Amino acid sequence: MLNMNQTGCRMGGVAFAAGEDLSLKAGYLVKLNAGKDLVLPESDRDFAQYLIVQGADQGYLCGAVPVTSAMNCRIKLVGSCVAGELLVANGDGRVKAFTAGSLARPVGLAEETGVDGQLVLVRPLAYGLTGPAGADGAAGAAGADGPAGADGRDGGMLVVPYADILHKAVLIGNSTGRCVWLVNVSGTYSWDASWSFAYASQDVMQYVVAGNDGTNVFLLPIGESSAGTFSANTPQPMTVPLTCVKAGTPAAGGYLGAAVIEDDELFVFQASFASPGFIGACYLKVLT
Repeated sequence: MLNMNQTGCRMGGVAFAAGEDLSLKAGYLVKLNAGKDLVLPESDRDFAQYLIVQGADQGYLCGAVPVTSAMNCRIKLVGSCVAGELLVANGDGRVKAFTAGSLARPVGLAEETGVDGQLVLVRPLAYGLTGPAGADGAAGAAGADGPAGADGRDGGMLVVPYADILHKAVLIGNSTGRCVWLVNVSGTYSWDASWSFAYASQDVMQYVVAGNDGTNVFLLPIGESSAGTFSANTPQPMTVPLTCVKAGTPAAGGYLGAAVIEDDELFVFQASFASPGFIGACYLKVLT
């Protein structure tokens, strides 16, 4: 070459000793090991920079050409391919058609249709090592607000398993707006959903069902009977969910309590506590 800095350089074919038996490997891709011997690749991700054109036994010189996109070459094919299809390393010096998801190293494009075992015409591609994963991208814009959650229970409510309540007239799904009484009979406490059973008890505390979760009911305390001995007497002002009121339209000055409506015991609004009158341990006066 004219540039004397490039002494010892050459173009075209090269000769290196075979680092293993390559006598039948013409048309196979090989790599140069640290001992300057040509050997077959060890995996389908290995660099195999040379193509054997004249094989040789181990220790003898064999002829090879560098793989370059400047010229096409013929490489032993595994399986079949069509012209224009991407070919990748098979891991043993041969090539095969690329399949989706494969991490095998690309070798080149088939320039003809090929069948298994053929020395197929290939246009090599220039390729490099797989680079490191890129940095994470910037955070995306915040998404839209989700829908509002369901209303929670008011403070002070009691959670009681519906199965523990005696004399239930309805299923739990239809229990909102019905009264439940905690009764004390000679020191034995129980829950009762019927005033006809609860009224004769020594001690009665009244609640209204404000909701349920399918297993438990949420009870809002109303108060106790005037003759009772529970610790609570007159309740402080409270908010009663409108869903609890099964009849009447609540208005300031009126009253809320349990009443019999068509043989059904319901929590209702009445303008007067005396007419037609309430059942149960107590009733509430509507303030607002």
